[in-house]
Amino acid sequence: MSMNSLRYIASIVLLVSVTMLASCEKHAPSDLHRITIQNNSQSNICPFIPESEILRTGDTSLPNVKPQLQVAAAGSTTHFDLSTDWGDAFRSAGVDTVYFFFIDTDVYNNTSWLQIRDNYMILKRVHYSIAQLEAANWVVRYP
Repeated sequence: MSMNSLRYIASIVLLVSVTMLASCEKHAPSDLHRITIQNNSQSNICPFIPESEILRTGDTSLPNVKPQLQVAAAGSTTHFDLSTDWGDAFRSAGVDTVYFFFIDTDVYNNTSWLQIRDNYMILKRVHYSIAQLEAANWVVRYP
């Protein structure tokens, strides 16, 4: 086989591989458990779940240290993934109610955390029992 034929075959294989990868629907790996945040608003938001020791106390204040938050663009979803079952993880941490905070993305990016925390600059806070989250298939909708 000539070198040009090998290059042609390699190009075809590469093109087919890239096309297959690009057309595959993205899914969470099967070993991950997911909480989905569905942003049904017209604004970008930063959803936030406090750490389990805060949830266990029922404290609804924001943490002292600014958390790294992901963005749920308007009309889209974002996810919190865990390698173990969320319900089991919360129960083993002694948590029966989960709080979700929603912060405007512009506020999060352009305002000091101290100001956000002290002025409680959240859009919304909701809470769900583990049973409610399980019944909702671990999907939380905003607003």
